Amino acid sequence: MQSNRPQQQQQQASAEGAPERGPQPRAPKEVGRGVVKQVLSGDKVVIYCDPRRGQAAPAVWTPPEEKEIKLSNIKAPLPYAKWAKGEREEEPFAWHSKDFLRKYAVGKPVEYTIEYAPTTGTTRLYGTVVLTKPEQGEEADLAKAAVAAGWATVSSPAPKESSQAVDSTKEVRVDPRSETVRALIDLQNAAKDAELGLHTTDKAKLDKSRVWVEKPLKSEDDDTQDESGRVVGFDATEMYKSIRNKTLNAIVEYVHNGSTMRVLLLPSLREVMLKIAGVQSPLIRRNPTPDEPFAREAQFTTERYLLQRDVSITFNAFDPADARGEATFYGEVIIKTKSIGELLLDSGLARVVDWTAPASKTNHLYTLQETAQKQRRNMWSEPSAVNTQRQAGAQSITGPRSYSGKVVEVTSASTLVVQVGGERTGPAGGATTVTPVSYISVTLSSITVPRLGHGDRDDEFFAFEAREWVRKRTIGKRVMVTTDYVRPAHVVREDKQGNPSPTGAEKTLPAKAFHTVIADGKNLALGLIDLGYATIIPRGEERSPHFDELSMAQGVAKNKKVGLWGNPANFPRHRVNDISRNAQNAKKLLKGFETREGHRHKGIVEYVISGSRVKIYLPSQTSLITFFLSGARCNPIPTKAQLETGKETPLCAAEARDFTRSQILHHDVEITIDGQDQSGAFRGHLFFKKQSLGLQLLQKGYAQLSRMNRDSDSNDLEPSYKAAEQAAKDERIGIWINYDPEVERLAAEERAKAQNTELEALSKPRRELVQVTEVIDASVFYYQSITDAQKRLEDEIMKGLQEEGLNGERPFTAAKKNDVVACRFSDNKWYRGVVRSVQDGKFKIFYVDYGNTEMVPASELRQLKNTYSEQALPFQARAGTLAYLQVHPLSDEWGTEAAYHFRELVWGKTLLATVEYTEGEVSALSLITSDESKAFVNGDLVRAGLAKLVRRIPRGANYELIDWLRAEQDEAHAKHAGIWEYGDAGDDDDEKH
Repeated sequence: MQSNRPQQQQQQASAEGAPERGPQPRAPKEVGRGVVKQVLSGDKVVIYCDPRRGQAAPAVWTPPEEKEIKLSNIKAPLPYAKWAKGEREEEPFAWHSKDFLRKYAVGKPVEYTIEYAPTTGTTRLYGTVVLTKPEQGEEADLAKAAVAAGWATVSSPAPKESSQAVDSTKEVRVDPRSETVRALIDLQNAAKDAELGLHTTDKAKLDKSRVWVEKPLKSEDDDTQDESGRVVGFDATEMYKSIRNKTLNAIVEYVHNGSTMRVLLLPSLREVMLKIAGVQSPLIRRNPTPDEPFAREAQFTTERYLLQRDVSITFNAFDPADARGEATFYGEVIIKTKSIGELLLDSGLARVVDWTAPASKTNHLYTLQETAQKQRRNMWSEPSAVNTQRQAGAQSITGPRSYSGKVVEVTSASTLVVQVGGERTGPAGGATTVTPVSYISVTLSSITVPRLGHGDRDDEFFAFEAREWVRKRTIGKRVMVTTDYVRPAHVVREDKQGNPSPTGAEKTLPAKAFHTVIADGKNLALGLIDLGYATIIPRGEERSPHFDELSMAQGVAKNKKVGLWGNPANFPRHRVNDISRNAQNAKKLLKGFETREGHRHKGIVEYVISGSRVKIYLPSQTSLITFFLSGARCNPIPTKAQLETGKETPLCAAEARDFTRSQILHHDVEITIDGQDQSGAFRGHLFFKKQSLGLQLLQKGYAQLSRMNRDSDSNDLEPSYKAAEQAAKDERIGIWINYDPEVERLAAEERAKAQNTELEALSKPRRELVQVTEVIDASVFYYQSITDAQKRLEDEIMKGLQEEGLNGERPFTAAKKNDVVACRFSDNKWYRGVVRSVQDGKFKIFYVDYGNTEMVPASELRQLKNTYSEQALPFQARAGTLAYLQVHPLSDEWGTEAAYHFRELVWGKTLLATVEYTEGEVSALSLITSDESKAFVNGDLVRAGLAKLVRRIPRGANYELIDWLRAEQDEAHAKHAGIWEYGDAGDDDDEKH
């Protein structure tokens, strides 16, 4: 068909009216020089053409012209090929024929003669290629060399019109290639006689005439097979394990960009994707995205040195799935003792990538890069381009690249807070100095872990287990931290839950460093991967230097089906019941809690609110509670809103919080529980490493004594607490820096004297002993009078209800509003109650003898027998309020503080109550504690700035008591105590509160 094409074109031209032409002189043959770039088959080569003489160099670099030349007069076996509409099987000995010509010609200078150039359909040319500098005894003509070695056969002569020449004087047609063809035939006959190459009759060689190149399996289920049914492919991860840090021979088959290529490993004939270790060249993009600057120059450089060359590769890193999901190996590529990676860096055609660089050569690679930058070579030709990873890291990271420190916080399984510094330095026995302390947030490189829950969002599977594994191994311990890379600042879009979303709100993420953390000789990231608690991040150029270890460990975890790789149906679901902000649920938990003296509960401190107030997770209850210390109270930390309004942080409040954080945050602790405040916070003692936190705070002067219950722990600790506070006062440390014992003594005497005289004068004859049973806020509460009726409540009503056998009776599902019922509380005891409302099958119950309220299902209700009705014994809970006072609601900071203070004054104590007046069914009381302190509760709240006088004085008021309270209020106002912090609280507050 090729020989008839020119004749058909001439006939077509004649048919269309073109003039008839006789034989024309042939155009001169194109002759040129170049270097063999690659071999496509045993009879086809691609040549880099030398620029023509006299041709000016282009202003912008362009790759040299390439020519694909089919060697004339010979034919080699065809390799495998695939097209859109089909494929061609590889012919026997195709690989051997191509490999012979590859070794013979690639990279060598040649001279070519173009004998025929088809006008349409292909860029392939036909001609002769000869070596310009053949070695001694080496055949210069490539076609003759291939035929002589038996790897090609002689084909029929080329088309007549392309092979004939015309002698215009003699009009005699001469075939100038006849002698060449005869020579080729002679060489072919000699190869046949010697049974070389294609002409062999050796059965063993014939059986190996086809070469099977293995490629990595795309997945565990990949079952690609050859003609014999054998699975063609290999497990890339297992292979890397066997060749890691080893050097193998290979052939570079294709160059994707300057640092990425496809290579054929020898002698296994396994084809892998390879990236040069430690370097990254500019990327070549698919249309229409433009290439990165100098991408083509880098690709040409690598092709010029490596394409189809024999190289040696030392493998040092591995990625089981790159951006295209393909297994990628990393290694140093050496050709004739020269490193191509170093060549690219020195030429300014690549930059350093830490995580794949051989550890022993990292500094050398950076030196080459910096030299190229200083000399503005290629990609560093513009000053703005000089922004290497090392420089970017320097902009974001202060301090050394590697350092040790103590872990003080474990935010999640992949994020720690490390304290650096604080060590004493100096000669033994001499003066020492303490190094400055800094706190660094450390995120593990190249892994992602399940997220802990927040708000209404539950923990992701294994988030809690992963965090606990890291916390137990690192909190309070020293670790070694190495900064691996820095992610530059960038913009992302996220939804309200923090998940990536193309329609979410834009959020700018600051530059962030990523690290390798070694604890007790163990890489934390590797440990998490081993357990299946984390997965590797396969994307991105910057990665952990241990990425290949992480990848292999993930493969093992996946095969073992551990952690996240297991059956989702069997995943543990961890939910935290956050009752730290739910007073009602907290009270329920307390009633079902073990609070006997000496009993300690184990917990984990999750958050530090102030020096004496924290949030603790209780594993036994899977609950998060708010907890504050009994016997030691630190100054509170102002809220952000308060700070913005100009409120100053109280003395030593920040120091106390930081001390508590440094001691117990994310540590395992033990607590005792002896009570609860109105907000639901639990009160008790906290022990860390068998030491009382309250005692330590008092010793440092960060806290002052507060009320303690009369339990065994408090009795044991009280003497040491008092001694610690007094010692801090004597040393004038912490909050006692301005302490004056004489002033304090005189003030205490005056307070005691005034209280004794004035309280006696103000006392009224209508007094009774009471106990507070429920606190709503600082001025609204329920109480029981200590009378025979209270004794009957315990001895008759309560005892009888428990012995009545109500557990076995049918639930009172027909109960309606205002019905009096028996209700089972969370302590599994029965109490008298009144139905306040019914909603969705649940009943709001008011416990008529104690004053508390809760929602319960019908299963907790029983009909109340007349024996226990109000007629048998009047309900004992009575509503009370503090006479003449008003306080802020619980939603306000001072309202909460007042509730804490009021509860501490009255809870668990016998009180002397005077009914000053009544408001409906609510008694307005003045309360005096019956203990040694004889504290006047109303006055104490006013003196502390936590309550103030009401504006509207009721009729028949005790004005002597009011005048006394007003004097206390004026004193609190003058001292800017509590609600008077910024002066006059204002009339608006009176109306609201």
